[in-house]
Amino acid sequence: WTGAEDSGTNAGPWIILYTATALAFIVFPRLILAGIASTRASLAARNFPVPGREDFYIRKLLRGVSGGAGAVRVTPYAYRPDEDAKLHLAALIREALGDGTTVEFDPPVDYGAEDIWVETEALRNGIDHHIALFTLSATPEDENHGEFVRGLKSLVKGHASIAAIVDESAFRAHFAGQSGLADRIGTRSAAWQAVIATAGAQLLTIDLSAADPALERERFEALLVQNAALEALGLMERES
Repeated sequence: WTGAEDSGTNAGPWIILYTATALAFIVFPRLILAGIASTRASLAARNFPVPGREDFYIRKLLRGVSGGAGAVRVTPYAYRPDEDAKLHLAALIREALGDGTTVEFDPPVDYGAEDIWVETEALRNGIDHHIALFTLSATPEDENHGEFVRGLKSLVKGHASIAAIVDESAFRAHFAGQSGLADRIGTRSAAWQAVIATAGAQLLTIDLSAADPALERERFEALLVQNAALEALGLMERES
């Protein structure tokens, strides 16, 4: 390295070459592999196969831990539920979705006022499920009850899932003691199912005056949670 001019060479280019080689074949590949591993770990954490997920209590606990209980808004249409019916419905919803779920009730929407209500009502942020509440005593009409559900869907614009509940309590009380009550309820419920399905929502008929939250929780979970998943899937398909 000393002496004659041709006894050595400049080390600078070699140092640069060594550095570039180390970056290209050691550092960058490791960074890429680390990024891939981190992405896989993140995805696995979100979809970790928890043993017992098929059990209702496990699913309810997971929603509570992840903050997935959320908020539910209930809008009665052509029906004025009493305070007991509201308390029973709120208890059913919390039993299905978690104790931390907030449930709020709107003032009833008058029969025939669905268009005005949708036009004047503002979208509320933070609502996960919006329920249309009807009474089995009413005869379902697509141009009113069905239109109200379609109006709800246009109002929330995919920001919340839409479902419908039909309260059997007043109908049962009116025809209590009469023969053929079960058949009457079945026929009327089928008519409601047809109208609400045409409007693009799922429906649950239930007697709010006598429903046991412990027995009905899984039906409510299926109505709200699975319906929300289906609507989210449909929204993604429309966006794609």
